[in-house]
Amino acid sequence: MTDPAAWHDSPWIRRLPTMLLALVLAAALARWGWLAARAIGFPYPLDYGEGPLLDQVARIVHDQPLYRADLSTPPYTVANYPPLYPAALAAFYRAFGPAYWYGRVLSWISTLVAAVLLGAIVHRATRNRPAATVAGAVFLAIPYVAYWSVLFRIDALALAVSLGGLWLLVRGAGTGRSVLAPAVLFVAAVFVRQSYGVAAPLAAFAWLLARGRRRDAGLLAGTCVALGGLGLLGLEVGTRGGFTHNIITANVNAYSLARLGEQVRDLVGLSPFLLGVALLALWKGPRGERDEKVLLAAYFAGAVLSGATIGKIGSNVNYFMELSAALGGLTGILYAGTRRGVSRWGLFAVLAAQILLFAPRTEEYFARSETRIAHRDALDGLMASVHEADGVVLADSDLGLLPLDGRSVYFQPFEMTQLAARGLWDPEPLAREVLEQHFPLVLMFAPEDKELLRERWPVPVLKALSASYAPAGRVGATVLFLPRGEGASQRIRSHDKFN
Repeated sequence: MTDPAAWHDSPWIRRLPTMLLALVLAAALARWGWLAARAIGFPYPLDYGEGPLLDQVARIVHDQPLYRADLSTPPYTVANYPPLYPAALAAFYRAFGPAYWYGRVLSWISTLVAAVLLGAIVHRATRNRPAATVAGAVFLAIPYVAYWSVLFRIDALALAVSLGGLWLLVRGAGTGRSVLAPAVLFVAAVFVRQSYGVAAPLAAFAWLLARGRRRDAGLLAGTCVALGGLGLLGLEVGTRGGFTHNIITANVNAYSLARLGEQVRDLVGLSPFLLGVALLALWKGPRGERDEKVLLAAYFAGAVLSGATIGKIGSNVNYFMELSAALGGLTGILYAGTRRGVSRWGLFAVLAAQILLFAPRTEEYFARSETRIAHRDALDGLMASVHEADGVVLADSDLGLLPLDGRSVYFQPFEMTQLAARGLWDPEPLAREVLEQHFPLVLMFAPEDKELLRERWPVPVLKALSASYAPAGRVGATVLFLPRGEGASQRIRSHDKFN
């Protein structure tokens, strides 16, 4: 008979949990890679926020201002984020023209780099390579990350740069100079996305204090403040006050505790096992010195603080990117602390269940992109209508078609509507232009959704559109509106193919 003890000690049995978890993670990552390839090759916008960013890249290339202090004259646009991401893509725009693929490639590569850096930080804390691999893989499998990582958006680059600063710090030689390069990267991350000035710098500061390096902690904080202040001052002076007006004043949308509660409930419902693992890791701590636990706890706390801003209107799942990194890192920490046997089997079972629980939400997010990709023929027709329009085109969800056609964005509907609701922008001049039929084509997504319309179009503009424009056809949920009056009927008939 086979000795039960010998069966239990078999290398294959000991490796079985690892193999099963690796299989589940590999399936999730393969699905992510498939979407990434499809998204990068898709020529049209997949998300509303891609269009304004491509327009900002074009403005940099054509030496047009991004941050205007006076929004009372056209173009009615705002730049909600600092300039490093569009500036990084300017060279690609010059080489390849307007396109979304290079921004998506940058996001995808940045996400992979962030996963590698996260694993490197965990390895530094645990000296456990499998734990580092688990940390990076779990991070990539989280639906928020998988979905956002293939978009022409700023968040993945900001995360990779901030984690790069944290990695440089923890591997530093211990001298005062070792905090300078991390400080530069922390500030650079802030100038990619301003909310990244919390989690990584807080973790770095707490880690230095935990190691008794108060002078270095002060040097880090001082360097970050000095560099950030100089950068802010330079941009503020160079834009004559337009920089802070755009990224602060024009970016503070209405905040709702109810919306925050809804997002938190969604997070808990989506990631119950992963949150439990993270809390257990914080309580149990990594094997090693106390300062490594402080590093991870402070990063988690900072990620929670920055993630709490998801309560403002217009926010999306990208607000949980840093929190996703924290959850992945803490998972790797707990993995390193579990011994072979029942605890290891239990952890692997919990993680496998969590990854399987992620699958429906990941598919839901991917379906948004897959639906756009599947309707490429219709978007070809919509793009042709934009290209044929003789003059300025207005659009909401399909705003990203405009910079793709080499056109400047004239009106950012969501951002300017929020400013109008706060009394910071007067929509009447635009409404008069609409009444006077200055625009040969208006693209409106789901005009029957009144709540969505009120978020994206000021009431005076909607009234002017209703009075002066008529629906000419439909592409999916997007309705084409053409000016009423003499000659309009012929133009409308020319677009009947979209009905």
